[in-house]
Amino acid sequence: EKARVDDIKMSKFLEKMSQLSVSRDTIFKTGLLAVRRNVDIVPGAANNFRVFKGRVQGEWKERYCVVCGDALRMYRSKHDHENKVEPTYELPLDDNARVEAHGQRFCVDTHFHRKAGHVVSEHRRFVLQPPASADIDSWIATIKLVIERSKRSRTQISS
Repeated sequence: EKARVDDIKMSKFLEKMSQLSVSRDTIFKTGLLAVRRNVDIVPGAANNFRVFKGRVQGEWKERYCVVCGDALRMYRSKHDHENKVEPTYELPLDDNARVEAHGQRFCVDTHFHRKAGHVVSEHRRFVLQPPASADIDSWIATIKLVIERSKRSRTQISS
C-alpha cells in the first residue's frame, strides 16, 4: 500500500517536473561525496567492494558533486564549481545510467562519461559515499528522478 502511494506521489512529481523548463545548469542537489571509480560492490567482501576489471583507479577522493540538468558532475572543490571550472567527471543521467544502494554507499553505472571535457565510451562504475549515511536516500532519489525525467522527455520527443 505504501509503495503504491509512493509511486503515485513520484508520478505526480515527475509530471510537474517534466512541465518545467530545465536547462543544463538547473541544480537539483549538491554536496561533498567520497568517490571511487571502477569498483564493483560485493556483499561480504572486504570493505564491501572489490576491484572492477582487475584494476583500481585511484583511492577514495572527496569531490564536490552536483546533480544538475541531466548529469552528475564531480568537481575537485566547491570553488571549482562556483568558478565554472570544467568538472573532473560528468556522468550523463539518461536511460543508460543506473543507480543502486549498497549499505552506506551507492553506485552509479554509465556506458559513457566525460572526463575533463572528453567523451570516454566504456562502461564505468562509480561508487559514492556521503559523509552522513542519512543522505544516501536523498542522493539516490534525486539521481533516479533525473534519470526518469530524461526517459520521459525522450518518450515525449519520440511521440
